[in-house]
Amino acid sequence: MLILCFILIASFTTTLMACSCKGFHPQEHFCQDDYVLRIKVVGSLKVDRSDETPYTPGILRFEKIYYPIRIIKIYKGNISGLTHLKPLRRHSNKVRYISRLYVPSRISSCSLSLTKTRIYVVMGQIHQGVLHHGLCNWRSTWKHITHAQLNGLKKHYAKGCECSIRTCPTREWCKKSQLPTECRWVSNDGFGVSQCVDRWQVCRYNRISRSCKWRQREHPNFKKCVNQVRWPKKLENS
Repeated sequence: MLILCFILIASFTTTLMACSCKGFHPQEHFCQDDYVLRIKVVGSLKVDRSDETPYTPGILRFEKIYYPIRIIKIYKGNISGLTHLKPLRRHSNKVRYISRLYVPSRISSCSLSLTKTRIYVVMGQIHQGVLHHGLCNWRSTWKHITHAQLNGLKKHYAKGCECSIRTCPTREWCKKSQLPTECRWVSNDGFGVSQCVDRWQVCRYNRISRSCKWRQREHPNFKKCVNQVRWPKKLENS
């Protein structure tokens, strides 16, 4: 019985470790990933059976699954070589595309779920002509994208890719000496301020001084966000 409990605990711990994602600023994801797209999920989750191997009893088989998507906007990446790509033109001069977004198998402990008809900004990798999007890749519903994030997606994130955003475990660690080309970001400060940095801050590179710095520190929306997460009850009663 003791051995069985140990196995169950070990299995549960392994599952948690396998799916734990380190907190990264969206600008880091933008610079590191192959593609950044605004998409609309146009269908329910489907199984790709194009190269499915015969089922063998007793052997765990991970399905290749995907969401049918409409690509609305390309912020980064070359999608011309995608295996599943169909141009779609509707009521405008803008060409949009129908494609597939492959996600982790449903039997994987790191599976994820997207909502049909909802619009997202997603980032991820392109492998063998296929868009891959995992649990730890960055995503956000379109309605929750802030003005600062939108400007970042359009131009500022790319301009800041010469910078290094150092993710710190604590505020005290962040205060230590840092490189000129580095912006520091506390992934979990205990107050939730990290979400404000995520939503309102951009790390910009200055070519003259060859240094990097957060550029939206004085943005009123950033200050408002910080106040809301630090003193929510005080603001509610004011």
